[in-house]
Amino acid sequence: MCLNYKIRVLCCSPNYKCPTTSPLPTTSRTTITTIPEPCCISTSSTPVSTPCFCKIGDAIFSPGDLIYNRTDNDGCRFYAICSPTCTVERHTVPCNVTTPLSTTSPEWSTPGQRYKLSNCTEVLCKGDHKVEVIPTHCPPVKEITCANKYPAMLVPDENGCCYQYECQCVCSGWGDPHYITFDGTYYTFLENCTYVLVKQIVPKYDNFRVYVDNYYCNAEDGLSCPKSIIIFYKSAEVVLTRKLMNGVMTNVMYFNQKIVKPGFKKDGISFSTLGINMIVEIPEIGATITFSGLIFSVKLPYSKFGNNTEGQCGTCTNNKLDECRLPSGKIISSCPQMAHHWIVDNNK
Repeated sequence: MCLNYKIRVLCCSPNYKCPTTSPLPTTSRTTITTIPEPCCISTSSTPVSTPCFCKIGDAIFSPGDLIYNRTDNDGCRFYAICSPTCTVERHTVPCNVTTPLSTTSPEWSTPGQRYKLSNCTEVLCKGDHKVEVIPTHCPPVKEITCANKYPAMLVPDENGCCYQYECQCVCSGWGDPHYITFDGTYYTFLENCTYVLVKQIVPKYDNFRVYVDNYYCNAEDGLSCPKSIIIFYKSAEVVLTRKLMNGVMTNVMYFNQKIVKPGFKKDGISFSTLGINMIVEIPEIGATITFSGLIFSVKLPYSKFGNNTEGQCGTCTNNKLDECRLPSGKIISSCPQMAHHWIVDNNK
């Protein structure tokens, strides 16, 4: 922990601007006599104290700092400051009401009353002007192993106080086409048409879902490739694709049927590019979808989508055994067979 200490230095070298009542130091070739300057001698009986601080939970307050400032429903204001001696001084300001209220027992001063000092710290009133600081208790952090071989990420809880490891839900596909599901199962699927990559089993985040539109990229071999990635969120429809423009194959991004440029943001959806990749981010749900025209990826936070996805990308449960899920909810052993069932025409 790094504390913002204030350092005071008492300098006792001669300061000739100070008023003196005794002669200045005299010197000779053989002896040196030094007379302390009056400005360097404390005239107060109070010893010089070391700077101190008020520590409330994880917060550090210097003398004079405001620790809290609250007003209750009756218009009464309560605040506390860090005193010069580093004790917490509590103050009450008269209430903005016509009937005087008792200042000896304001609401916040009631024994047992709790005040949220921060997301991770509470103050409990003990009575008699005493409080107890109660930090949030966090369970031990346990390391986990992810089925998809991605490293587990240390993520905070909703209050930002405690941390735990969770796996990353990452699904990707490339080429003609090859798929790797959220939990790391690899399979190939050689068909055109539009299919569901990801949808929610139980809708929690509006109608968020992701489709892939395939086409036969090599008619002789019957190979298919991803042509477009289609993303739905709230009332928006986003399409990432490539088109022949002015004789050149170009990345094109659509928002509700209108072409948009990198940097465009609307309805909680942002667009950007990195190299040949088109990137769509939805910060509200932590989703990131990328498409280069040949390679796609869908990344979702386990804390929001764990155990609640289905489609060609699988179930995001950190378990490969339930990855090949049909629209009916039945689990089968073959993901290539499962993939056929997620054609969009059969899942409107």
